[in-house]
Amino acid sequence: MSVQFATEMINHYLTKRRSQRGGFILLVVLLTVVGAMALGYSALCVMSVHYRIVRNGQLRAKAETAAESGLSIAFAKMFSSSWPGVGTVVAGSCAPNEAFEVTYLAGDATLQAADPDYVRYPYRVTLKAKGSAWLPGESNYPSVCEKTWVVELVPRALAPEPSDWDTIQKYTIYQTGSDINRFNIPCQIDGPVRFQAVVRIAPDYPSNNPRYQYLSDLYAMKQAGYPDYRPFTGIVRWPGYLQTLDDLNALLWLGVSVISVVPQYPGGDLQSPATLNQYRVYPGGPVYTVPQLPDILAGVTMVPDPLTNPCGLYFRSGNLTLQDNVQWTGTVIVTGDVILSGSNVSLRAVSMPPVSNKQGAVELPVLVCKNLRVEPGTRRQIEGLVGAFG
Repeated sequence: MSVQFATEMINHYLTKRRSQRGGFILLVVLLTVVGAMALGYSALCVMSVHYRIVRNGQLRAKAETAAESGLSIAFAKMFSSSWPGVGTVVAGSCAPNEAFEVTYLAGDATLQAADPDYVRYPYRVTLKAKGSAWLPGESNYPSVCEKTWVVELVPRALAPEPSDWDTIQKYTIYQTGSDINRFNIPCQIDGPVRFQAVVRIAPDYPSNNPRYQYLSDLYAMKQAGYPDYRPFTGIVRWPGYLQTLDDLNALLWLGVSVISVVPQYPGGDLQSPATLNQYRVYPGGPVYTVPQLPDILAGVTMVPDPLTNPCGLYFRSGNLTLQDNVQWTGTVIVTGDVILSGSNVSLRAVSMPPVSNKQGAVELPVLVCKNLRVEPGTRRQIEGLVGAFG
């Protein structure tokens, strides 16, 4: 091998080594740049996620604030006479890119039939709010917060009363018409009474002498400390000039105070409803359907339903006969006569919450009718106001 050939081989080898080293250096530089870019992209991703987390948290807080603002506004509207009532929606905005929507729902879904407060269901209203917040230009992607309030209404007033109501309430019986009143024994009216027409006391008793003896013995029993079984126990106000001498003497034998008055009929605003299909407990409240009764009731128990008939209102167009085993708690309005012919009959009014700042529950009449006819029977009791417009 010549010296020249050896020199060329060495130069070729050295040139090849320098070329491989340069390629390695270039590869390392490229890997370093790629690594730096990856780290930069990762950092950018982390910062972006963190920004979104912070932004979403801020939007959630704004949405919650919007929901609470909506509840406050909706609650305040309930104190206004212009409140639209349950089943309606109040909507609005409380700041740029923030809005609320509140729905009024009747009742309280958290109450169950076994709960002690279940009877308060008709007086509760649920406010269901949805608050929303979004970034400018992104109203289709809001952050939403839902909140619920349950409020209970406090009665503040009653519907207008008849003009003579204060006077009528002073008496156990206040006659509104001019028909003859008949009171056969045994019966008892406890408290003062006011009649506008003729009053017959034990008119079906066989004759006057035994009748007077019986009535005077009732008074003697009371005086001797026995229970008071007299037909009347309070002051009787009636037009004395319309009464017979027998009935005047009957009250004297009973030892009852009598005051003669002229007829004083109530105003025309005291009337019995001619029809009744539905009602509300409060303005804007849910509408309840009034059950329509058949002409005969027997073996039935009727009680208020907080969901469908909280006042226990019932209506009958025509006459109504009550036979054996009838119990109701509520108000029955009848356009005709009510004939109480059966036994084991119990009629009671519904107690409603008292008006604020006043004592005592509110009660609707237990019975409204034209005439109330009570035939022989046992175990019958009526507790509450009876309006007989015949």
